[in-house]
Amino acid sequence: FIAEYIDKDPASTFKELEQYQVNFNPDIFVFTPLYENIEQIIRGFRLNETADAYLLFFLEEILSFTQRHSQSIHEFLEYWELKKDKLSIASSNHKESVKISTIHKAKGLEYRVVIFPYEIKLYDVKNDTKSWYNLSDFEENHGFEQFYISATLSIKNTGIQGEEIYQRNLENIELDNLNKLYVAFTRAVEQLYIIAEKGSDESIKNSGEFLKNYLSELGLWKEAKEIYEFGDKAFVRKEKKEEIKEPLLLGDLISSPWQDHHITIAATSELLWDPERKKAIDFGNVIHKIMENVFTNEDLNISVEKYVNNGVISKEDAFVIKESLQKLLIHPDLEMYFRKGNKVFTEREILDDQKEILIPDRLNFLEDKQVVIIDYKTGYPEKRHHDQVEKYAAVLKRMGYKTIKKILIYIDKDISIVNV
Repeated sequence: FIAEYIDKDPASTFKELEQYQVNFNPDIFVFTPLYENIEQIIRGFRLNETADAYLLFFLEEILSFTQRHSQSIHEFLEYWELKKDKLSIASSNHKESVKISTIHKAKGLEYRVVIFPYEIKLYDVKNDTKSWYNLSDFEENHGFEQFYISATLSIKNTGIQGEEIYQRNLENIELDNLNKLYVAFTRAVEQLYIIAEKGSDESIKNSGEFLKNYLSELGLWKEAKEIYEFGDKAFVRKEKKEEIKEPLLLGDLISSPWQDHHITIAATSELLWDPERKKAIDFGNVIHKIMENVFTNEDLNISVEKYVNNGVISKEDAFVIKESLQKLLIHPDLEMYFRKGNKVFTEREILDDQKEILIPDRLNFLEDKQVVIIDYKTGYPEKRHHDQVEKYAAVLKRMGYKTIKKILIYIDKDISIVNV
């Protein structure tokens, strides 16, 4: 199977996979948002025949990511690699299950039964433990009263102050860990099971040796004995039995393209070319977003199609926009800047001396550190547009570049070019 399809292009491969009831169109996949892409995969590979809890959780995680971060597949994959081992499905409290929790999260909570299977080191000095070190007694302190240095075991070798710092840190760590034990051992309402190592008789370094010392103090410790029980482990029956509602189980995952339901997205571009709305911010943003991804003439169709599929602009508006921008790309005074092989930065942030962020729409870099500045506008010409381009030029000059052209392009049904 692999040998048959490995050398074929994606389009023909997926076309032939239809005989296995796999319906997937990679061409559509390129232009649709991330969440919609994943639903397309689910439908195409028939993963929605059962409402799998893990699949639903995965969709929720993707939706959350796209709302908080971006629509980028690559960024999501990087995020997933970092988070996938830590993410988990929240199970219902009504089910008979074991809840795994950290001691910190268990603060203030109670459970009928608690199992504590850990060893807590009472004096676990971390490698990143830091402390302020007083330098007033040193002849050469380079003008510093204190240093913030590592407070691990080696600090004891620096003298009395180092020993005091180390001992103080140990006491703080001991107190923190005893507090953790207190929280862990007081969450249970009826039964508490503690699993621990016997440890040594020389010192008390962890929670197991701490418990062993406690049993020795009571005169109950026996070397051969492994299980110690206190109290009555019988469950206390509740007078009123709680009514447990059976969870609603979904038979299958319902997923269908929104286009199949004749849904249209209400875009603010309905009056896109109305004279009264030439200064519309939404239109200006769309033009800038489209041109951000247009490095050469060939990029225009792909960039516009992306925003059509995302529902930002309608197909009718897309036709008008493409027609107008195509005039820009083939304009005799501009077409040389949109050829293949040019070194181009679009929407690249520049930090000036006053820590103000400047974002030129397009910079074409030529030989000998020469640069052409191009800025797109969608409203009426204004003096501030000139001032903005001049500011870009001044910053680039301080960076060592020579500005040979500063061009303002006013985009409407026709293209107007102003050399600043």
